[in-house]
Amino acid sequence: MRLAIKNTDNNLKGKANYFYNKFKDNPLVIGFVGLVVGALLTYIGSYGMYQVQLHNEQKNIAQAIAIDVYGTSQTLNCSLVTYRSQNNFSGEWGIYRELTPFYSDHGFYFSDRNEIYTLSPDISEDIYLYYTQVFDIERERQFIVDHYTNESELNNSTAFMKNAITGMSGVMPSQIDAALKQGNKVENELKEN
Repeated sequence: MRLAIKNTDNNLKGKANYFYNKFKDNPLVIGFVGLVVGALLTYIGSYGMYQVQLHNEQKNIAQAIAIDVYGTSQTLNCSLVTYRSQNNFSGEWGIYRELTPFYSDHGFYFSDRNEIYTLSPDISEDIYLYYTQVFDIERERQFIVDHYTNESELNNSTAFMKNAITGMSGVMPSQIDAALKQGNKVENELKEN
């Protein structure tokens, strides 16, 4: 059995030597081999550069989202702290009426939301949930601003409008708390990414 393997090895070496000796001085073969090797190395290099570029883009997107989430969370938190401090002094929980929008129409989410989905599915889902919470709060804030200016106006409005405004205003602090928790979760996930 060993003899058969040795003969096969010798046979392969002999055939390899035959082809090497026959084509080593042929410029067409040398050019073709060089072309194949060059194309293969170019592909490998391009693919490696593509992967590095993709990683850097995801890192930049994650950083931009983290900055946007942080800024939005700061705006929400400042509004909530102001609301709670004003109402703690009076002893009553008044209508949560914030004139300043919580999120700009030109924020990252509106300008580059398609970039969010280049991140991992779990992070994208958490980011989407965060912005959904923020937009729900923003929609309620805008409704209250549009339909409530003072207490006497609220007392003169319909029962439906009065219930809508007081109901939205009553749950807004807890909604902001939930959005702030989700924002912290997103920021931590983006830092780890």
